[in-house]
Amino acid sequence: GTKLAYISSEDRDYRIPRLAIYDFDRAEQKVLEGTVDTRVSWSPDSKEVFFVRNRAGRNDLYVYNLDKDEEHRLSAALRPRDPHVSPDGKRLTFVRNEDGSTNLCMINRDGTGLQQLTNYQDGSQIYSPKWSPDGEWILFSLFRGEDRDIARIRAESPPLPKQLARGKKSMLSRLVNKKDTLSVFPDSIAFPHADTSGFEVLLASHADERDPAWLADGSGFVFSSDRSGIFNIYRYDLESAQVTQLT
Repeated sequence: GTKLAYISSEDRDYRIPRLAIYDFDRAEQKVLEGTVDTRVSWSPDSKEVFFVRNRAGRNDLYVYNLDKDEEHRLSAALRPRDPHVSPDGKRLTFVRNEDGSTNLCMINRDGTGLQQLTNYQDGSQIYSPKWSPDGEWILFSLFRGEDRDIARIRAESPPLPKQLARGKKSMLSRLVNKKDTLSVFPDSIAFPHADTSGFEVLLASHADERDPAWLADGSGFVFSSDRSGIFNIYRYDLESAQVTQLT
């Protein structure tokens, strides 16, 4: 709670953003050299910041240690974005871009043990995954051609083999536990995730819902939506499924 990490182009060209870390206690700001892309995430002990840097034309995962003033590369040619660290600090979830589609992935804190939790192959785009405070769920926004929706999946979800990424609609119906999911995710993308994943669409209106962030107690999350005609911040309660406008 004493520091703020953010990405800014400051007085540079908008295509050259850098990672800045502001220390409120010292009233000092540290800016890392080099282009940084997409979202950033703190380690639970607040000693490290995980981010994405583009070098040689491809994005990869990096970590910066505040005490040592050092950064290290964690991946090679993964084309990741939007990293988020697990509550125990041992793993990162992130989005990986491949062949025009993006999928939800996971990797160990040291860059080993790459896992893929979804198998979208139809141009679907995943954004801003966030680990729940208890480490059981990953919340994210999902674009399917019209607007972004918000869904969640179990963090321990095993991926399906790619050859099973398509199946019959009756098989898809076993994967979901919300009536609106079948209308949002038709038969053309059956089996994009394991049947034990607990995949659930939480918000799928005609509006654009994006950038979810968990409440500290895990009872729900806040998100941004243009359902009023302009983007505002809303709160979603998991128990009641009630949406409350905050701004």
